[in-house]
Amino acid sequence: MIMRTIKSSFRSLSSRAGFSILNMGGLALGLACFILIGLFVRDELSYDRYHEKADQIHRLGVHIFLDGMESNFATVAAPVSAGLVDNYPEVT
Repeated sequence: MIMRTIKSSFRSLSSRAGFSILNMGGLALGLACFILIGLFVRDELSYDRYHEKADQIHRLGVHIFLDGMESNFATVAAPVSAGLVDNYPEVT
């Protein structure tokens, strides 16, 4: 019974080879895109999760207007951490 079904499937695939290749190629491309997008999302959601206190990590940034231009930076000067610890008791 199973062998008959397999033979019938191969006959059908070989008689419409172009259509079968197009369908299998589209399926392969769709699965590859799905897997790559899933891996990207997983990587983005796991950012800094290897730290023990990952829920307490925050990122500081600087928003500067200079000579009429607006700039954003993801870094701050080193003394900022000491100032935050001194002025805000919830910062550890």
